[in-house]
Amino acid sequence: MTEQGKVHGQTFGKVPPELMHDQSITDGAVRLYAHMHWRYGENHQNYEGQRSMSSYLSVSTVTIHNRVEELEAKDWVVTIHREYNRKTGNFSTQIYHVFVSQVECREFRETYVLQEGEVLY
Repeated sequence: MTEQGKVHGQTFGKVPPELMHDQSITDGAVRLYAHMHWRYGENHQNYEGQRSMSSYLSVSTVTIHNRVEELEAKDWVVTIHREYNRKTGNFSTQIYHVFVSQVECREFRETYVLQEGEVLY
């Protein structure tokens, strides 16, 4: 028995029905959510940059930023910002947590313990 699952065939982005049918969320935000879910299935990491997401979805980084904020406000995504790394001279890419239920998102926000240099949105 294996401890870790494996994606068989092509990966794809899943969208919970509650999100897909929520008329208060824009179609673009739902597309971004599906992309973020797909990206995790593709490489098992949730720290893709907004520039890369904007390229995949053919929109500006400002649009990606606004859509992320929309998903955060509706409890579908949590973004963890990491501060500037003085050793490397680089900014660290944000970490995105994508949830299949709003309840899980809220629970995560309430229980997550921030590491040094992190800010939770």
